[in-house]
Amino acid sequence: MLLALVLVIRLATLVEFGFQFTGSDDLTFWQGAIDYSEGVFHEPFFYAQNYNFMLESFVAAPLLWLGIPVYIALPIVSTFMGVFPFVVISWVLFHRKLVFPAFVFLLLPITLPIEYDVMTSITRGFTSGLFFSGFLIFPLLNSKTSKYFWVLGLTVAVGYLFNPNSLILAFPVCLFLCCLLYTSDAADDLLC
Repeated sequence: MLLALVLVIRLATLVEFGFQFTGSDDLTFWQGAIDYSEGVFHEPFFYAQNYNFMLESFVAAPLLWLGIPVYIALPIVSTFMGVFPFVVISWVLFHRKLVFPAFVFLLLPITLPIEYDVMTSITRGFTSGLFFSGFLIFPLLNSKTSKYFWVLGLTVAVGYLFNPNSLILAFPVCLFLCCLLYTSDAADDLLC
């Protein structure tokens, strides 16, 4: 039920805002998505976005193949990436029988201000770093094995590369895991 509420709120934001308004950054992402859907790939930062890899454009290319107009496809992808970490983390927690934390985490996008919904429906590269933050749940729940520390490092590095806003979730997770590692006997096992 909470997931349905999240989706309804996001759909309303898309219909009332995301599909209605555009800016110059949106147009740049649209051109990138059109190029990617036609198999035209330029070097990074070709579109004068020297702060952005245009991941949303790349992910939207299959939607363009399906005939979805670019002004609809890109806000859908941006919105998906903005809500992805909350849904994935909640889903994993729920399947691990951690029901209360799963519901609390799924409540977060509902309790965030409307500005978050608006910002994550705009295609500006804001959501690409947040998208990778959703994968932080795996090292967080599996902190006893060293392979998940590799997942942690890779996730944090890639998320930060795409957008430093990934640190919103990555910093507290890394801090928690470092404190856990420091205070447990698992440190000797992980360092081996």
